[in-house]
Amino acid sequence: MNVSPVGPTVTTSVISQIEALRKQVTRLTKELKAEVTSTDDAKTKALKQQLISQQIMVLEARIAALQNQQSQQQPSATLAPSPVASATSAPARSADGAGWRVDVAL
Repeated sequence: MNVSPVGPTVTTSVISQIEALRKQVTRLTKELKAEVTSTDDAKTKALKQQLISQQIMVLEARIAALQNQQSQQQPSATLAPSPVASATSAPARSADGAGWRVDVAL
């Protein structure tokens, strides 16, 4: 019996990526909750909340795309990527477009 190492490796990789993304969502959710009670002025608080919320949405879209990939038993290289996967394949950018990632220090 031949067992290909590609299948389980891909599945394990996808599972690991999903777990890592979920941890990031959990961390950002905590940051978002902490920002509600921060001492920042209203404008700064609203901006930080918006940026954190956007990061969470991007991560959730990536998780959905990975779960979709995982549900496909044998991905085919000839199939076009789904719209969700295409939209989430680019790195997240900051609201002002100046950076790839926005970390908000609380």
